[in-house]
Amino acid sequence: MFLTLILGILAGFGAPTVEGQLRGPLQNLFSGEIPAVEMRAMSLVLCLFVASILAMILGSSHVLPLVLGALIGVLAPRLYDRFRAMRAPDYDS
Repeated sequence: MFLTLILGILAGFGAPTVEGQLRGPLQNLFSGEIPAVEMRAMSLVLCLFVASILAMILGSSHVLPLVLGALIGVLAPRLYDRFRAMRAPDYDS
């Protein structure tokens, strides 16, 4: 179960990287501009799909830790940036 959580975190954390590589082939396939929200969703779903296949191969196929890990992986960079902004004083205002 812990392995599935780690796979979910890696899937959520790696989704923005996959988004850049996925944009070109999908635009060629659908012959048009794909909105940014849909690109983010498709890249996250693709990463979760790969993570779920790896979890099934490794014999640890629990859904809840996978989705929870993906949520942590998506939100962790934003929460870290917010934490850093809270610690840094704002002298301009």
